[in-house]
Parts: sequence; structure tokens; C-alpha cells
Amino acid sequence: MKGDARIPISTYRLQLNKNFPFKSAESLVDYFSDLGISDIYLSPILRAHSGSLHGYDGVDTSQISPELGGRQGFESLFLTVKKKKIGLLLDIVPNHVATSDENAKWNSVLEYGRFSPYASFFDIDWSSRRNPKNKVFLPILADSWEKSVQSEKVRIYFDQKNSRIFLKIYENRRLPLCPGSYAAILKLCAEELSRDERQIKLLKKLDTLTRSFSALPSSVESHFDNPSLYKTGEKLKRRFQNLCALTPKIPCCIHKVLRDLDRSIVARKRILGLILNEQFYVIGQIIRDSAKINYRRFFEVSDLIGVRVEDPKIFAETHKLILELLDQKKISGLRVDHPDGLLDPTAYFRRLQASFGSKIINPPLFVLAEKILMEQEHLNQRWKVYGTTGYDFARDSTQLFVYPSGLEFDAIYQKFIRKRTNFDTAVHLGKRKVLRKLMQAELIRVSDLLYSISRKTNQYRNLNSEAITRALEEVVSRFPVYRTYVTEKTAKLSNDEAKFVLQALDRAKHVDTKSLRLLRQLLFLEKVEGVPFREARNFVMKFQQLTGPIMAKGVEDTAFYTFNRLISLNEVGGNPERFGISIEEFHLRNQLRAKTWPYTMLCSSTHDTKRSEDVRARINFLSEIPEEWHKALVRWNKLNKEKKTFSNGKFAPGRNDEYFLYQTLLGAWPLTPSNGTYDEFIERIVAYERKASKEAKENTSWQEPNEKYDLALERFVRKILEKSSSNKFLKDFGEFQSEVSFFGMLNSLSSLLLKLTSPGFPDIYQGNEIWDFSLVDPDNRRKVDFLRIKRMQSSLSAMLKKMDCDMLSARLLRNWKDGFVKMYVLNLTLRFRSSHPNLFFDGEYLPLKTVGEKQDHLCAFLRQNHHEKCLVIVPRFFSKLTGEPRSPLGKETWGNTRILLPDKSRVVCYNLFTRESLSSHEEKNVNYLHASEVFDKFPIALLTTTL
Repeated sequence: MKGDARIPISTYRLQLNKNFPFKSAESLVDYFSDLGISDIYLSPILRAHSGSLHGYDGVDTSQISPELGGRQGFESLFLTVKKKKIGLLLDIVPNHVATSDENAKWNSVLEYGRFSPYASFFDIDWSSRRNPKNKVFLPILADSWEKSVQSEKVRIYFDQKNSRIFLKIYENRRLPLCPGSYAAILKLCAEELSRDERQIKLLKKLDTLTRSFSALPSSVESHFDNPSLYKTGEKLKRRFQNLCALTPKIPCCIHKVLRDLDRSIVARKRILGLILNEQFYVIGQIIRDSAKINYRRFFEVSDLIGVRVEDPKIFAETHKLILELLDQKKISGLRVDHPDGLLDPTAYFRRLQASFGSKIINPPLFVLAEKILMEQEHLNQRWKVYGTTGYDFARDSTQLFVYPSGLEFDAIYQKFIRKRTNFDTAVHLGKRKVLRKLMQAELIRVSDLLYSISRKTNQYRNLNSEAITRALEEVVSRFPVYRTYVTEKTAKLSNDEAKFVLQALDRAKHVDTKSLRLLRQLLFLEKVEGVPFREARNFVMKFQQLTGPIMAKGVEDTAFYTFNRLISLNEVGGNPERFGISIEEFHLRNQLRAKTWPYTMLCSSTHDTKRSEDVRARINFLSEIPEEWHKALVRWNKLNKEKKTFSNGKFAPGRNDEYFLYQTLLGAWPLTPSNGTYDEFIERIVAYERKASKEAKENTSWQEPNEKYDLALERFVRKILEKSSSNKFLKDFGEFQSEVSFFGMLNSLSSLLLKLTSPGFPDIYQGNEIWDFSLVDPDNRRKVDFLRIKRMQSSLSAMLKKMDCDMLSARLLRNWKDGFVKMYVLNLTLRFRSSHPNLFFDGEYLPLKTVGEKQDHLCAFLRQNHHEKCLVIVPRFFSKLTGEPRSPLGKETWGNTRILLPDKSRVVCYNLFTRESLSSHEEKNVNYLHASEVFDKFPIALLTTTL
């Protein structure tokens, strides 16, 4: 399905922000070219909220971010990459924008409500039966309205430069007032001016404008129908602006009136109450009133609002600049963020391709979907995309290096936390917490839809709202995948979708039977008496937009922090219930990928992963040593017990958080901690543990913080990491971690080579070409020391010219802590990919059989395209191979283990990393390589017949 699209050979992800703009990216282009990168993969570049460190809080889709360098900075970057024949893959965010003061469209909606020309732009329920009609509910106050007004957290603010009057909420938020509300302030000005007889002419002008503002209908008049409100309001605001510009007395008077209001609580409350009642929005408290929100959010983030890109006009407007850059070939492809949030992802991707002139089978535009696939799920074949952003591969490659010791780990984990648990229970509880605490508004909105449907039927009209909500909550919390994909054209569920729906319904059998029966009919698109099919299908489409965010928040951001058996498995798209996969299963998944999505992205670290690839590689090693891990846990718990805080009848932190912390420290521990880096490390761990415990929502949370627990956790982290002679834990931990670190390094090298050579194309996350032990964001978005990395690349290039590869590889392996060995594997393999693109784009993927005493330790496969061939062979479970921290080299390690080759004739090949020449052996008409010869000097191998 290649078509005319440019398929990346490899990508490098850069996180752009004001501290790392286009200019900084441009300075790295030569480095990326030398590294072997074909495409730079940019985080969102459209204008975002000021100071944004990620770009996912966009405020204007019509311009490139000024903080990144604007259009000029982008054009300069484009010209630079063009010279090196490097493409630009761009991350776009069609699902949502920020509800920011800088978002002109959002301000217009707040100002004019449904009469704003942008009212249909956002996904707002204007007729919610739980809120005043025609108003947006904004949960932005930390305290009650009364207390906020009294403490001057809510005030009226005059922007003299633009002659606009706002509500100022705290110091950082401004809400526009509907133009009719200007009258209240101007009347106060008139009272002030009337004391001066010389201001009669000015008073007349002011009175005329005030009466015009007063004549405008407000949101209170819900019966009115005045489509010209927006035009009239804008016209009056321009008149007001001109009056202020020509008569400085007016702005001075407004400032005085507002100062007087600030001095009088009674007057301020009266005026604010009057004005707020007229607005097209209602203000509420952040935590207490979040269930009243009547717009679709990005997950539970109230500052990000859903955009209705299913409307062709809105799609065209929000994608105009992106399509222009594509048409000009200034960007070569797109990564679409969070398509599961869209009403109809299938239609979205088709419209995206059609905008680029596509009515053919092979889409000409290279598009990837940021789609998280569960293990039993496949990417929707109807989507006009080339694949996913690679979380499925990250899951598979992580699982491959987990030793099948799940039963032992179950016992260790449950004994340590003193609680019987499993991942399925953690998921169900996590989803219910999210539905009841964070996303109750979304649940209520879909429940109200279901209730209104029930009222139209004879069979279900007696169902009460509460029973319907509970049934819906249970089905959503039991849904096994992120969502299904019913569209306006769907008449019947696919087999997979039917299976997922049935699974959720079956597991929710203990709730109200009648409500479940109605849900079943609707979700299976069966006819419901009295309900138009279109309305029933609309309910299903809204239901689909609920299950996705509940899965994301309930699993990724809750269960992944509560079920901590082996946290390397707790990864985006991962399945912590599964404890390792066989080599055969890994091959099957790669073969399926080669057959169905050969141009998909392969990732291992991203801006969204919970832990970097190198952290996971270290933690994976624990699966090989359950007995040693258990003994270490017991020792550390005893050594650190006195460092806990006893409060409310129990010790803090809890044992589950403690178990989680020890794994985190083993994974993230710096290789050579100097005083400065160690202090920084402690601060990173403190921040990370604070975030992890709040995400778990067991002892504390973002919404309901438990300050005593938060302080106890921080105190514990600092005490166990304190460098002192009395801290026996650090010495014991250091010896154990040293072994984890060494075997983690070997896991990392094997995993890296698999990513660089498996079906699809590899993505390198910034800074991960050397060892990187980052944790979840914002830790993994810290500034990368590119000066150091570029110097390392230059040094490596010089070493490659001066030294033989066998000597160099041995030296790099010996000094593995400096990170050169990882860069070496990456560099040589990427260059090989660049010179043999068709081998990896179109080549077959053939699993190779291994035999002998260590056969289960080898993953081997052949990539083959006509005369081009390469063999990839990587070991796993290294401690089981060597029994001690040493590289798994030579006959001592591998004995009679062999890799069987499909060729019948003798083969001579070369190891890319050592430049050794290897000859195959033939015995009884079977051609093979000795593992001891393949791994004579280096622990992984890429063998080719040409160099």
C-alpha cells in the first residue's frame, strides 16, 4: 500500500518548545544525517498556549507557533533538512484545543454563546438538563463563589489597550463578558461623570452607547432568537473602543469605578452577581462541580476541549495550514494524536487522504495513528493509515525479555503488599474510580442520552436514571478495548466488535437486567421499539467516545500505578497480566505486522511512555531472579522500616508504594552518580513518586490530596537515598543494582537491534541513542544534552576510521557505561538500513529455528528481498546464560547451540558489528551457524552477505 507516500526509513522524535525551538532542531540536522535518520519527527508546531512544553494545548490552528520561531523558523528548518534529503514527520492534534485566553474562537463562544460563529466548532452540550440551557459550565474556582469574590480572586478587569472588559479569575485567567454586560460598568461611569457638570456632552455619548449595550439580549433570555447578536455586539465594541481612544477620560473613569468596587465587598458582590448571571457561561468549583461540565474534554483535563472535526467545514478550517504544508511538500507525513477521541476516526482518516486527492487504494499521504491496541485487538483495516505509532511493538519486545516466572512473582508481590490482587481487578477498580471521580460529567452525559431513549419506549420507559447510570458505568468499566468504531453508515458490528461488546455485557451481569437489555440492543445496533435507528446509532457513537478515555485514565493512569508486580510491563499499550511471551509468539506478531502493516512505526521510548526503554530493560531482568529479588525486598523493608511515618494507625508510605519505589530506583539509577547528578536524581525521584502515588489514587490523589501522606512519602524517599554512614540500605542496594544495571545493558542492546530490524521502521526518542533512564513525563521531556551527544558521535566516527571493528566493539563493550556501545549499534544498523531500504520495506521476515542446550535464549530471523539478505540474532535471559555479570560470549556460554539456516548451500556472511567473516556449517543436509562463533566477540549480531 506504498503508493506515492514517502515512507520513513527511520525517525528521530524531537520535543519542541520555547527552550528548544526550530533553530535548535536545525542545528542538529547534520548530526541526524550522520546518524542515519531519514525523517525528523516533530512534536506539534501549531500555536499553543504560551509557555507550552509539549504543544498539545493548541490555541490557533492557522499559524505556526511564534515561540518555536514562527513560519520563518519553520521555513529555515525545512530548507536545511531538504539539503540533506531528510523529511519532516509532523504530530498533529485534531481532537482538542486549549480553553485558553489566547484561543480567540473559545473566547468568542464564551462571549456570545450559541450565537458565536464558532459555537459549533466545539463539542458542547448546550441543552444539558443538568445545567442552565445555552451556557457553558466552567469549573475554574478553587473555592466557593462567595469566598472567591470576598478574597478578590474574582474581579472585573479593564484591558485599556484593547478596550475590553473581562472577569479576572485569580491572576492568570480572563473570561470575556458578553457585550450587554458592558452596560453595568458604563452606568457606574455615568454616575461618576455626572458629578462634573462639564461632562454633559460626554455623558450623552456614553448614555447612547450604554442604552445600545443594554438593548442586547443576554443569556438569561433563553427564548430570544437573534442571529445578528454577534454582528451587533462586535459593532458596539468597536464604537466603545473608538470612544475610549478619542476620550481618555472614559478609560480613567472605568479604572476609578473598578478600584472603588474592589474596595467595597457589598458593591462588588452585587455587580459581579448581576454580570455573571448575564453571561453565556456559569462558573463553578474545580473539584466539587466537575460533574456539571457540559463539553467534551481531553480525558479529565477541563482546560482542553473537544473539537467537532467530523464537520467538514471545521475539518477544513483546522487543517488548512497542515494541508498547505503537505501540498508544498514541506512536511512528508503526519502522526495523528488520539484519534480514538474523535466521533468517527474512520471518516476522519478518509477525509484527510481525500483532502490530498486520494480516491485510490494506496493513500498518497503518509499517516500514522496514535492508536493503542490491546493484545486481542487489530488496527482497523478501514482506516486510511500506514500503521500505528508503535506501542504494540514496544509491548511485544518488552514481553520477549520477561522470564516466565509469573507465579513466583505473584507470590512475592502479594506477600510483600499483604494483599491478594490481580490486574483485572485493578483495571476494574481503576475505571470505576475514574468514572465516579474524574469523568463523572462524561458518564452523566451519555447516561442522559440513554435515559432519554428509554423514555421513548414502552418496554423501558419505567427505568430510573440511577439504574441506567449504574448499568452504563459497569459496562464501560468492563469494556476490554479502548472503543469500537460504529459510524453513521454502520448497520452491523464487525465480529471483533461484537465479541468486545458481548464480553463487557457478560461481565456486568450483576447490575439491573432491564437496563443491560436496553444497552445490549443499542450497542448491537438492534432495533429498539419507538427509537429511530439514527438516534440509537448516535448513542453508540457517543458511547464510543466515553470508553476510550475511561480506558486510558483507568488503566494507564490508575491501574498501572496500583498493580506493581513487575512495572516494566505497565506500559502504554501493555498487558501487565501477561508475564512474558515465547520467541515463537514474538515471531508470529512480527510476521503479522509484516503482512498487514509493513510500514508501521516501531517505538520503545516516547514522550508518553511510563519508563524509557533502558529503564524497562533493567526491570525486566528481575524476572530472571525472583528468589534474589524477594530476599532483597525483605532486607530493604527491614532496613527502611524506621524511615516510615506512623500516622492514623498505619505506616506511610504503604507497602505497595514501597514495592513500586524499589523497582523504580533499580531502573532509573544513574550509571556514575556524582554529587550534582545524585542530588538531581533525588529530586527527580521525589517528583516521580509524588506523581505515581497521586495517579494510583489509593492514599492520595490530585483531586483529593492527602498532604500527610505526600509528606511521609517524600520524607521516606529522601531518607533512604541519604548518603550517610548510618544508611545501610544504600550499600546493600548499590551491590544489587550493579548486577541489574549490567544485565539491563545487555537487554537494551538486544531490544534495540530488534527494533531496528523488525518489520516497520524504527523511531528514536530524543536522547535515547545513548543510555537514558527517564521516567514518565515531565521527566522524559527534560532538556537533552545534544552537545555531549554530538561530541560522542564525532568521537565514534573517528574511532571507526582508526580502529578495526572487532577491536572497537570489544572496547565499547568493556566500557559500556559511557553509552558509546548503544550509539555504535544504533549508528551502524541505521546506516545499513539506509543503504538497504527495500530489504526492510519489502523484505520477507523468516523466523529461524535454533537448536541445542541454549536454544530458548536466542531470537533469530532472516530479512530477505531477492538477493539482499541479513540475519538478526539476539540473546535473552542473560543471567541464565552466564550465571554472573559477564558478556555471553564464546563456547563457554553457548555450547552446541546452533541457528539453522534456510539455505542448503554454504553461506559466508559478515557481522556488521565486528566485521568478522563467518562460514556456515553443513551436517546431514542441514545448514547452520554456531552460536559460539556468532557471539565470539559481541553479544548481538547482524549478519549480512555484503558490507
